[in-house]
Amino acid sequence: MKREKEEKKLNLPNLLCFARILLMFVVAYSIFSGLNAWFIAAIFAIAALTDFFDGFLARKLNMKTELGRKLDLIADRVLWVGTAIAILVFYTLAGKLALAHYLLLGAIMIREILATPFLIIALMQGKPIPHASKIAKATTFAQGFAIPVFIVMISYPAWGYASLLLSIVTMILGIFSAAHYLKDLGFVRR
Repeated sequence: MKREKEEKKLNLPNLLCFARILLMFVVAYSIFSGLNAWFIAAIFAIAALTDFFDGFLARKLNMKTELGRKLDLIADRVLWVGTAIAILVFYTLAGKLALAHYLLLGAIMIREILATPFLIIALMQGKPIPHASKIAKATTFAQGFAIPVFIVMISYPAWGYASLLLSIVTMILGIFSAAHYLKDLGFVRR
């Protein structure tokens, strides 16, 4: 009986979460290899799409698991934060980032900057991880566009206005999303 329960955890939505984690390494490798910005953005977009499909399939096929919820949260953080770190390291060393780039990337990553340390603490304390709220999903959706546009904008500055707009939208959503996570995790009183 126990073996049957364990096998149900290995399902298509959870495999998509693992794929998202692996794709972050492909994105990072592509960045450090100096590959074309459009190619890197496309790989990132494919990785980000796995987030939509894992949740859609889990609901549609009734394959929701607690492991899947936690894995989805972890896979998102690995993809967003891992990609941001790769961008920062490679493009800083290449001398391609100005102060404006750092500010835009910080705006895109504001939810992770504010909430991820508390999510890690909550996981370590064994606290229940809250279900993704609509604002969290909206932030993730916005990041899924903002990060590839940011990557393209580094090599093609004409994309600067699009990146600026997406960064501002993502920052606003991210601040509300982080506040929501902190309340749900019990770090901020309601």
